[in-house]
Amino acid sequence: MTVHYRKLYIYTLGNFLVRGENEVLFSGENKYLNKRWRLFLHLLFNKGNKVTDNELIKELDLEQNVEPHQSLRALVYRLRKDLRFTDSKFILSDPGGYVFNPQSHFWLDTEYFSGMIEKAKEVKEKHSSLNFYQEAVNLYKGKFLENQQLANVKINKLREKYQELYKEAVTQAGIILLEQKDYGRAIDTYEEALQINPLCVDFYTGLIEGYKKSGRPDLALTKTEEAMLYLKNTNLPMPENLNTEINNFFQADITDNPADILESNKLCRGETFECGPMTFSSIYSLEKRRSKRNNKDIYLVHLKINGTPSPDKLTKAEKILRNTVNKNLRENDVITRWKPRYYLILLVDIVPEVVDKILKRIRNIYNDNFPPAETSISYSYQKI
Repeated sequence: MTVHYRKLYIYTLGNFLVRGENEVLFSGENKYLNKRWRLFLHLLFNKGNKVTDNELIKELDLEQNVEPHQSLRALVYRLRKDLRFTDSKFILSDPGGYVFNPQSHFWLDTEYFSGMIEKAKEVKEKHSSLNFYQEAVNLYKGKFLENQQLANVKINKLREKYQELYKEAVTQAGIILLEQKDYGRAIDTYEEALQINPLCVDFYTGLIEGYKKSGRPDLALTKTEEAMLYLKNTNLPMPENLNTEINNFFQADITDNPADILESNKLCRGETFECGPMTFSSIYSLEKRRSKRNNKDIYLVHLKINGTPSPDKLTKAEKILRNTVNKNLRENDVITRWKPRYYLILLVDIVPEVVDKILKRIRNIYNDNFPPAETSISYSYQKI
């Protein structure tokens, strides 16, 4: 028996997905976007306006077909059949073209997303404003039609528009959470946002502030180094606030007792020495020199989180991984988060059998806490 739907739910922020009340009609994740769903998108984002046959034929690359107009009519027929509507006509015929009916029953994530941000701006009570901002943030799974390899002026402008709105929502939610001294949620909000946009300096600034206010200046410095590395690798200019963050770390007067100053700014407060990528690089060089002099083996480990979970699940995965690593390495081992999903570990004065044993234990404990069906970790290592 064929199921007919009265309402469509359309997701475009990240993976393109269309579903009825209880069934996915199309998912664009790792999937080629065929012509009838390209047709659907083109009509959708011109909803209420007629799109001419000739414009659609050009947009869908039907010009070389023997009968372009007949090919277009066949695509419209198949699309209507895929949508399986009952009393809600989504695609209307108009002489010389087609119209996406704005009065039909559909829910569109971009409209809801923008609406939540507008509501957040309108309300005066900060708790309500925070709820609206967070609802918008949770809906944003990536750039507009990110995985569909679609590129034209209109789509690029929409990508920029929603990306800026997302940045605004995250920043405002973070500000409210920091004002309310809810540092844990503020940190999680910025960490999840950086999974989606790892080059947003404002997210790093908020995250660094959250770690400082929560009493973790060591992690604040680590995140500053991460931001500086990413900006350097992409040839982006270094913002003044990040330079200030580094400079503030060294402003204390060390004329009385340098050891006290270094202890108060201690980088590592966990079981394992965790630091930023640049500090890790310096330690790597130092330990490599020492190993030659002392004839001790050192190993460089590469840990990777696999799978494509949502940003909140990826943040959870990184927390579980860091906690597992901290509990299974030694105090003189060093770890850094090189970029989202990727970690490096430096193991000093150790034999390969023990390295493999430790890493298998870390992987097994991680899998016990985060089912491999959703994501997993892999590792490789080399003697330096």
